Amino acid sequence: MRQAQATSDSSSPSHPRRKQQPSQALSPIHPSLLYAVPQNSPSRASSPMQPPGKLPKYMHRRGRFYYFKRKIPADLMHVFGDGRDQMWKALGTSLFEKAKVMLAVEVSEFDFAVAKHRRQLAAKSAGVPVRVNVPKESDASEAVDVALTPDQQAHMALVRGIEESLQKLMAMMPGGSGLAGVNTVMKTAPAIALPASARAKVQGTNERAKPVTQISTDPNYGARKPTLLHLYEDWRLKQTRERSAKTMLRTVHEFRDIHGSLAVESITRQHARDYRDLLIERGLAKDTVANKIGYLATLVRHGMMEIVEDLQRNPFEKIAVSGGAGLRPKKNRRAYTITELNQIFAGGLYTGELRVKGQLLEAAYWLPLLGPFVGARIEEICQLRVEDVQRINGVWCLRICDLDEDQKLKNDGSFRRVPLHEDVIRCGFLRHAAQMKLAGHERLFPSLRNDNENGVYSNAPGKWFGRYLDSVGLSDHRLDYHSYRYFFRQQCSLCGVEEEPRDALTGHWVGKSDSGRAYMKGENAQYPFPKLVDAIGRLRYDDLRISHLHIANPMHGVVETLIEGT
Repeated sequence: MRQAQATSDSSSPSHPRRKQQPSQALSPIHPSLLYAVPQNSPSRASSPMQPPGKLPKYMHRRGRFYYFKRKIPADLMHVFGDGRDQMWKALGTSLFEKAKVMLAVEVSEFDFAVAKHRRQLAAKSAGVPVRVNVPKESDASEAVDVALTPDQQAHMALVRGIEESLQKLMAMMPGGSGLAGVNTVMKTAPAIALPASARAKVQGTNERAKPVTQISTDPNYGARKPTLLHLYEDWRLKQTRERSAKTMLRTVHEFRDIHGSLAVESITRQHARDYRDLLIERGLAKDTVANKIGYLATLVRHGMMEIVEDLQRNPFEKIAVSGGAGLRPKKNRRAYTITELNQIFAGGLYTGELRVKGQLLEAAYWLPLLGPFVGARIEEICQLRVEDVQRINGVWCLRICDLDEDQKLKNDGSFRRVPLHEDVIRCGFLRHAAQMKLAGHERLFPSLRNDNENGVYSNAPGKWFGRYLDSVGLSDHRLDYHSYRYFFRQQCSLCGVEEEPRDALTGHWVGKSDSGRAYMKGENAQYPFPKLVDAIGRLRYDDLRISHLHIANPMHGVVETLIEGT
């Protein structure tokens, strides 16, 4: 591949490393050639500032610097100003990785602006009053233009036309040096009083001309001061949990919707308190409000290390959350009782009176049954694949793992194999796994989807299970699916299971403070499986009534399908 590329480079007439013959005179370069370099051309890939390959969507390069380029919707050209059909904005860097961070912010800001203006247009057409916010820093230039007199606006139109022409000329020159000085001159040039005829001529020319795309090779042209979105994009690069990143992004968007796109250095503690008070007015729980404030404090703390180093104080630190309407008491989960479990398994779902459709088609029956015998988190069960049902030395078990790209674990210690309890097998769980494989499904619960905001398979089951508890008379707000883990650990202790195997079964065996256990974590160094088999063998529920769920011949076709058929 590299040899072929080298051959192509050496034969290309535009390759930057080709030596000119001494006897040849340099011929003029047509200006269009400066803009005709394709995204994947060898000359672009050879730059040390940019890795080879296609640039991300909306990212472009001029000289050494990166730019954000986006087509302005036709219905909003008059809103974005200057009659342009494209938005060009310098990302302020020649480093590719940093440019990706800045690009993500510009894309978000552009989408915010489009959505905002379309809401305003829709409200105006419907005759609904639109709330006008005080212009933020990002709106300062627009506010200045509105305040100009007609004479001043004509002068500014002339200045912009000259500036754009100079920018296009400078862009044709290698490196585009000297443009920063031109911009400075144009910004500080004194106002010129134009005759009315001249103003009319300038305005008429601008109205008839085709919208001009604004291009600048100055790396600081249009650069933003760091906002919370900048801090988020940099913070996200160091995160491994998608759900945490999405939660942080929702919080940033929420704060932005209230206060606008503020530079981090402009955010005050009063902004933080106003955000807190609005969350309280919305009826959010005290802990939820405190968590959201904490997310933003974490983000600014991260940014103070590299991006906003001169920031003297984190405005979100030590923002107290107390009082206010709508605060709910903290939810203290508790374990189920045997009586409550019997209520669950005597409900319509297990007597045939209730039939579940949609995403819960296969999962609704098995999720409550696996809970007291596996002790896993709801997402760990919902994301199981058929291949995760395994047999080790004759013992059937579930592999709780993240080996597939759609599987996630809370931490490294969560990787484990849990032997299946005999009651689960008697209820026909292995028969279900075999049927899924025969049907060509890769997952145990194929109807579940993870195309939701959090990207998890347990989104719909978690909401459904709360409703099912209410339907069987269990309205205690402290009960949910996670209560099964409490019950499982409690029952293991009552049955004489020691702490280490109990922690290994629930995925708590290797933690940050368990350095002595850490040497055994991972796929090939699990807790001794025979000890886990012994622990599950000890687990029993003498008063749990699920015999009506046992099926005849629960192993029919299981070995042939799951083991011999692989």
